[in-house]
Amino acid sequence: MKKYIKGLVKVTSKECYAKNFRDGKLYMNELRYYTKCEQRELGDKLEGRSLTIYANNVPIHCIDSMALCFPVFCMYGLYDSKYGNTKFVSICPKMKAFGKYAVVVTDVQKFLERIEATGLEFSPVKYQNPDKNNYDSRIPFRPEYRKVKYFKYQQEFRIRKPDLLLTKNSKEKYEGLETKDEDHYEHFIPGGLHDITSEIIPIEKILQPNKHSVELS
Repeated sequence: MKKYIKGLVKVTSKECYAKNFRDGKLYMNELRYYTKCEQRELGDKLEGRSLTIYANNVPIHCIDSMALCFPVFCMYGLYDSKYGNTKFVSICPKMKAFGKYAVVVTDVQKFLERIEATGLEFSPVKYQNPDKNNYDSRIPFRPEYRKVKYFKYQQEFRIRKPDLLLTKNSKEKYEGLETKDEDHYEHFIPGGLHDITSEIIPIEKILQPNKHSVELS
């Protein structure tokens, strides 16, 4: 059964970050940040995995060092198989690990049009464990949009700036490409997002089994 994205949720640790998002400010971390993060639900040593080979059935993972330099912005995707289920928002309780506040994008189409117009790209994350018998999982296409199944509950929708590399923590500096010797990047959406986002919501109100009333387009 096909599903569609009826909404997107940004969870933040501080209320001011949620306000910044509504103002159109997207704080993007280098993908490498998540390989170093010690929090279990945020950290993933296999971010940027581009190849898995097997030696005596032991997996050896190769990481794409360039992919780790991309600025990324992560959101929670609200998926549904039926049109019309657009009155309430509810997300996985584990998302509490990401912060106390949430903002819901109520018109996904307009949101994607705005971010695409400013040079960003996007994709839902595909969750797939490495499997020596599965070529697609051994050599994943666009590794920055791949994660192992443990993180599937995050229903992540990832936004990336494809023409910039953040090289502060990279041994390679990639001469000839657009780089910034930082570990984060702030991207601005002209006009902001107030008209297509909810007010700031305490995350407890939308953690399953709670449902919070939000009108989605």
